[in-house]
Amino acid sequence: MEDGIEEIHFFDDLFVENEKQVLQFADTLMRENLKFPWFVAQGFPLWTLTEEGLHALRETGMYRLICPFESGDNKVLKKLVGKPTTREHHEKIVYWANQLGFEIIGLFVIGMPDETREQLIETVNFAEKNSEIDYAVFSIATPLIGTRMTKKAVEKGIYEDQGQLNKLIKRTVAMYHTDQFSEVELGLIRSYDWDRINFSTQERREKYAKMVGMDLKQVDLARKTSKEKFNYHFPDYEGPYSFREIFESGQRATIGSLNV
Repeated sequence: MEDGIEEIHFFDDLFVENEKQVLQFADTLMRENLKFPWFVAQGFPLWTLTEEGLHALRETGMYRLICPFESGDNKVLKKLVGKPTTREHHEKIVYWANQLGFEIIGLFVIGMPDETREQLIETVNFAEKNSEIDYAVFSIATPLIGTRMTKKAVEKGIYEDQGQLNKLIKRTVAMYHTDQFSEVELGLIRSYDWDRINFSTQERREKYAKMVGMDLKQVDLARKTSKEKFNYHFPDYEGPYSFREIFESGQRATIGSLNV
């Protein structure tokens, strides 16, 4: 491309609102003979996507689909996240996108105040079952000052120290626990289940390395660093190192202390 620009990343909280806008955007690019590598960096609104729409976007040069799946549970999507979409629709999107040759990145949020253990494991299962997802990101729900989530957490009596917001990198460490999950369990999903789901095979490691421009040594270092951060925040914890294993055993994982 001119001026040395190789691709374009769009940053927009709501790139499109409906399927009509998806098709209009793709049609405009094609009519103007504008085809270039691109993707929506903050995530594409999934309720707007159909097989036809994805095909049209692929024709314009879009090569990566960042999917804010949020959760693998329909109740969480409807009542806690408030998005007009479903797990079933998300599974169709993964299938369509894979067939069209998209790189697929899934974004998930875990640990909302009213979330249950069953709903957490559904999210883990969704990310793992849909192996066509090339890379899954697990962010821990963080109560930001002035948001509805913070108000609810305070009302439920599970979150009081808002000063902690200045001590932790948001979405990396849980800032409260409920009767359904502990801080360490969310940390296990983010560090250890994340590692198992994304890097369980040589093929997946190599594909991720190619996607982000890293070599395998750098990928292994990122994996090691993630686990070291977990161990720093939860120095007293001693296995098992998988929320799936904990859930299936019917046990709970607790911590003696949390470094912040």
